[in-house]
Amino acid sequence: MLEHVPGLAKFLSIVAAFATRFRRQGQPLPVSVPSQRLLELSRPLDFELIPISFEIATDQRPPRIQVCFRAVNYLRKKLRFSAVMVDRLSLPDGPYLSAIPGTHLVEIPVRRSMLVYCERAISDTEVSALQATHPLHLLSGALTVSALGFAGRNAVAGTFGSMAILGRLLRTNVAQTRT
Repeated sequence: MLEHVPGLAKFLSIVAAFATRFRRQGQPLPVSVPSQRLLELSRPLDFELIPISFEIATDQRPPRIQVCFRAVNYLRKKLRFSAVMVDRLSLPDGPYLSAIPGTHLVEIPVRRSMLVYCERAISDTEVSALQATHPLHLLSGALTVSALGFAGRNAVAGTFGSMAILGRLLRTNVAQTRT
């Protein structure tokens, strides 16, 4: 019956030769052990920052960008963020905005979530680049955000990258600015 399966006999002979070689050398057969990196990746999260939306307001002075997240605490201790920062917000075919700090320190109760905001003023060159490349009011982008905090006496940190986010660009009406 095994001779009817093409390649199976050759595969079994290779496996048998491999096992014989290790037995002759007095070594145990290799066992698949997860690497340290795989263990780090499979470790449960302490917290998570889930992007909700962003808003770029060029219709006010000074122009501002605000990014909203839902921060989720998976720990059995209260989580206090000492720093939350949007490292980079990339918009397709346009500029990227970086270094958008959190607006206030946040304390998240045990196994709960709450909204977190990052906000900063944007420069005139960033505004002109946004208006030149994005004629629409609705935008999509990708961002990287990092956070540092404490759960009890233990420091926790995380960087979450390449997350998709939707937002809008609020701009002054051209007819209103000319009158």
